[in-house]
Amino acid sequence: MLNKPNKITMKQTLKAEHHASKLGKATRNPDQWFTLLETVVACLQIDYGEVIDDDELLDHILANLPCEYESIVQRLEAELNSGNVVDIEDVKHKKICKNKNIKEDQDEAEEEQALVAKGG
Repeated sequence: MLNKPNKITMKQTLKAEHHASKLGKATRNPDQWFTLLETVVACLQIDYGEVIDDDELLDHILANLPCEYESIVQRLEAELNSGNVVDIEDVKHKKICKNKNIKEDQDEAEEEQALVAKGG
């Protein structure tokens, strides 16, 4: 009986971690974020029988992306609203590709700033 409060507290902590989890900066690696989310979801299911289905996970992902991902979010929401099935793996792939583009754009902007600073 002594473990029960700890188990409840841990479950609440995991649920809070899931709900609070956001990608944050657009330059953050989305693959790491997906891994964190999947780990929390798996722990909730395995350890506590708390099921977060793919639709709920997808809703969470789409709602917690930075504005730089808005075009992808809109396309995925349009697919969902038209009744198409959207696979989590497809969402991951699109986010990772978008992240690479964001990083490339950021690198180019930094290179341009460096050239301007050098007077070139």
